[in-house]
Amino acid sequence: MGRNLLRGIFELAMGNLMRGLLTAAFTIYIINRLTVLDFGIYSTIVAFSTITAVMVNFGLNTYLSREAGRDITLYRPILRSITSIRLLLFAASEAFLVGVLKVLGFSWHITVLAVLFSFDPLFTMVLESLYTLFYIKGEGKVVATAEIMRKVLLLVLVTMAVVYGIEAVIVVYIISDLIVLVFVYLNHSRVVSRIPSGELRVPAFKILRESLPFSFRILTALMFWNTDTMMVSKMLGVIPVGIYNVSASFFKALSFAPQAFSSILFPKISLAHSRGNLKAIRPMVIESAKILLAFGILVVFYSKTSLGYYVIELFGRRYEASVKLLAPMSLMVLFYFPASLGQSILMAIGREIRAVYALIAALISNFALNLALIPVFGLSGAVYATVISQAVLLAFTIFYLRDQMREIVDVELVKGVAYALVSFGAVALVVERLNTVIGWYVADNLYVIPLILFHFTGYVKRDRFSVKEWMRVNM
Repeated sequence: MGRNLLRGIFELAMGNLMRGLLTAAFTIYIINRLTVLDFGIYSTIVAFSTITAVMVNFGLNTYLSREAGRDITLYRPILRSITSIRLLLFAASEAFLVGVLKVLGFSWHITVLAVLFSFDPLFTMVLESLYTLFYIKGEGKVVATAEIMRKVLLLVLVTMAVVYGIEAVIVVYIISDLIVLVFVYLNHSRVVSRIPSGELRVPAFKILRESLPFSFRILTALMFWNTDTMMVSKMLGVIPVGIYNVSASFFKALSFAPQAFSSILFPKISLAHSRGNLKAIRPMVIESAKILLAFGILVVFYSKTSLGYYVIELFGRRYEASVKLLAPMSLMVLFYFPASLGQSILMAIGREIRAVYALIAALISNFALNLALIPVFGLSGAVYATVISQAVLLAFTIFYLRDQMREIVDVELVKGVAYALVSFGAVALVVERLNTVIGWYVADNLYVIPLILFHFTGYVKRDRFSVKEWMRVNM
């Protein structure tokens, strides 16, 4: 049991990493090939597809996972019910999306593309429902394979379609989704045929009522992550949103890092909490926080000294305005990484309502700050709003975990963060001075030195982060 679980976690974590890297590759390619105007339209459409994503999600997959995890015979009847519910929610979301876009004054061209693109979150949620069975059965490899296949297909098809414009890119999303859906359905049929099926019909109203808390958290989180793009698009136009999203895409793509740690830690924290033994998980939490903060510090310094050169190299001078946004925007990871870890802890110990409160506070501050700062500072105002709202999220998350902070923060964590700050900071000073002398593409290799030192000095204590040993003792 423990060995299979460890293997499943590893497969999902590696799939997460590969999916993040492929997403980054796709984003870089599409920014480079689309015009600034088309990329601005694309960014606007993706942001507004959040409306459909929230409505067709509605926490239904979380509900399915919870109930089927308790009684596998409920899987098929619940899946049938939520599929019907999801199709009705999709129809409602499309009507609502059209209304929102027309009220905000967007053209019919953008409205039609947004409606078409909204099939992507629909197919995504259907896939997530089917993935539930593989999670329960410990076949994470199928999920990882499907998601990697999906990104590879998207990248390959886009390289052929991008010459035909933004419309072809949107169609390619749907084609790649359908191909992966067929692959997953065939594997799903193989697994589902081996489980018993209950005849119980689960009322749709019951599912919707019990999914509501999960839905509210998903709504808040998705809106929080897309508020800046939506408001820049509305207040400044689609071309500025394209410039803004070049920078934002880099840092949003880094979400794979905290997600990978959360996928490992969440079930372990939940189990330790249910047994009243959170101290058993303390070493893993501390090491996770230390690694994530060190990675965040590296991202900040690298963005200041080196990342801008790559933006110009990859996308050309047309995105030069994005470069000045990189350094201030990079600060968001210093707040987002630990906040994401803290949110996972809150959810794992039964404080999901407080996790939602923290997200609501961050969402309100994000909206208010964007509204106030964009007219004054332009794109920089959206950056300031994003960074400050991420700090608000971390502050509220820490507040709701204040009684647990002694179990999370200790001298080891403080020393580790200080070590990363000093080592990466020293390298950044050298790199900045050498950029014009030996070239930025050579100088930025010096960032490897602290990583080598981390290895030889035991910065990451593997014995403190041993999932396998934890399972041997606790499972």
